[in-house]
Amino acid sequence: MKLEISSRVPQPRVAVDDQLRLTNILLATDLSEGSKRALDYAVAIASRYKAKLHLYHCVDPRPYNISQPEAIGLAGELARTEIESAARELQRQHHSLELETQVTAGDISSLLPQAIEHLHAELVVVGTHGRTGWKKMVLGSVAETIVRCVSCPVLCVGPSANRTGVQEFGPRNIMLAAEVGVRSQQAESFAFSLAHKYHAHLVIVEMLQESSGRLTAKVTRRRWQDSGLAGEADPGTVELEQLPNEVDSQSDLILGISQQTATDLLVLAVPATNPLTERLWSGESYRTVIGAQCEVLVVHAT
Repeated sequence: MKLEISSRVPQPRVAVDDQLRLTNILLATDLSEGSKRALDYAVAIASRYKAKLHLYHCVDPRPYNISQPEAIGLAGELARTEIESAARELQRQHHSLELETQVTAGDISSLLPQAIEHLHAELVVVGTHGRTGWKKMVLGSVAETIVRCVSCPVLCVGPSANRTGVQEFGPRNIMLAAEVGVRSQQAESFAFSLAHKYHAHLVIVEMLQESSGRLTAKVTRRRWQDSGLAGEADPGTVELEQLPNEVDSQSDLILGISQQTATDLLVLAVPATNPLTERLWSGESYRTVIGAQCEVLVVHAT
């Protein structure tokens, strides 16, 4: 695969000024340590956008004996107590943060989309498991279900998340990438808006496929200035020549560029016709999400 570093500043479909508005953000929590890391990201973004944060937990009834429905009710009450306690602590620390909590019981793949629609949530945040063994990487069953079943953007927060850094500084290097032929106006909106909110560098990876079948990656680095996003004076500092000349897949290429550019937030546009629902374990998008060494915002192409 050939890499080209471009000093050209590609024109996004979105306006250069920040037009993205987030009013409702939903944290899908399973009350695990991973969810606590994700909570820090949800709070930080909600604070930046002055959005309402919804803490949502769905009790899975399958582990409980259906002949004892009171056990499900008890699990729900315990979860509600824990979430409401967390909400009170958050409001003590962040006085201006608007919070709501919700606990349901049932199939999360059907209940969560309903909750998102009812709450008008524009972003879902979820914790992921990340690496769990030698060459084995998984998001976790809840995170996988959420990425598959919801249509709005999903921020996947892995175990390497810098909980202190995100609160104080936020992402410093954001990367916008997609597979060949995939483009999402919503993904562009999020990438440009987050670069604006955090005054971060933005690396734009444009994947192209030539008639010969060879893949080409055009990479441009930009930074949000007072006048808007501007091209980097020295795009060569991306140092993509350190990548292997040949890589096995689009996901390898995206991940390699992500590592070379010290990306700490990857905005990934995934195909609308196959949003990680079919052949989950072999999809290019899924390999990118689980292989990234940073948080990944998954956005379905429009």
